[in-house]
Amino acid sequence: MSKRLLSLAMALCMVLSLLPAAAFADENAETPVCTCEEACTTEDMDVECAVCGAEGAAVENCCKYTVPATETQTEVTKTEETEPETARTETTESEEADSETTESEEAEPEAAESEDAGQETTESEDAGQETVESEDGQKGTETEAPVCSCEDACTADAMDAECPVCGAEGAVVENCGKYIAPVVEEQTEEVVQMGAPASEEPEQTAVEKVQAMIDALPTVEDLEDADDEKVDEVYAAVQNICDALDELGEEELDQITGLDKLAALMEWFTEPVSTYEGEDYPYLNYTIEDNGTITITGLKDGYKDTTDVTIPAKIGSYDVTAIGGWSFEDCKNITRVNLPASITSIGKNAFKNCTNLESINIPYGVTSIGWYAFANCTKLASITIPSSVTTIEDGVFQDWTG
Repeated sequence: MSKRLLSLAMALCMVLSLLPAAAFADENAETPVCTCEEACTTEDMDVECAVCGAEGAAVENCCKYTVPATETQTEVTKTEETEPETARTETTESEEADSETTESEEAEPEAAESEDAGQETTESEDAGQETVESEDGQKGTETEAPVCSCEDACTADAMDAECPVCGAEGAVVENCGKYIAPVVEEQTEEVVQMGAPASEEPEQTAVEKVQAMIDALPTVEDLEDADDEKVDEVYAAVQNICDALDELGEEELDQITGLDKLAALMEWFTEPVSTYEGEDYPYLNYTIEDNGTITITGLKDGYKDTTDVTIPAKIGSYDVTAIGGWSFEDCKNITRVNLPASITSIGKNAFKNCTNLESINIPYGVTSIGWYAFANCTKLASITIPSSVTTIEDGVFQDWTG
């Protein structure tokens, strides 16, 4: 009995010696697998992960690990340990050995192919990254424009050869960073007559010359307080204008404006200067109005034979502004009447039936002439009505042969 037991024990030992050691390996000793959902960092490792939570784990072994942008190329090698599955069969010792050998031989080429494929993929990705970086670098070179480094503005004759902009072939001065556009002077148009020097102004026409002379004349009011030199100057100008007007034709005269001012000055120069002093004028009757002005009412008795009547601009401190109605009616001896520039109105019948009246001036400033004021003045050849007159009543020139 004991010999039988001993022989069985020896047979068992022989069988056990023929079995591979892998048959007794711990089935629970599997290769750990990373379970991270997000990439770990050196400061923050997922402690619940079997790979990243292990002692001494490296961040590069995390399944979510991404090569940092600053690294040009990183080789990540993960060692995957694969354990061939060993089928336990209760076959003969030769069949089990053949089976183990076959599985081991098949597992080794697959692992090698897997590693080679992984390495090729990694190298391909790295190559792609290098290509992208190369393209980005090329694009940066193409889009980056050169910057002008000039300290002073270049000119067409002196370009800075050391500047990447101004020193480039075909560079223009306008591209210089210090370039300042020249100031363009406005061109003035000059009208030059044929045969006249370019610097001379075109010659004025006769109408333009006369018009300019009239426009430069002062008014009667301006001459009231002027000195003798100014008065003489204006008088000479008036004479020159009159001579120039005589040279113009009718169409040219129609183009002239301001003749009223000229007429008023002529009347002012032709009227006699009153030299009366005091308030008593022996041949004139007058009344002082409530507004402080004087109205002439006619000749005093004993002066009815007066032929030349001059009305002063002032009597005392009062302005003479009006010739009253019927003032000189039927004064048949009067041949000439001089009115001052202060007169603003001539009343009704003022000079009616003055049959020998040959000359009278109506100064600029008169605004109204009453009815029949010059009726039956048969020797009055002409009379000038200034533009200041706005009212001429009926019969002013009735029975007048002028």
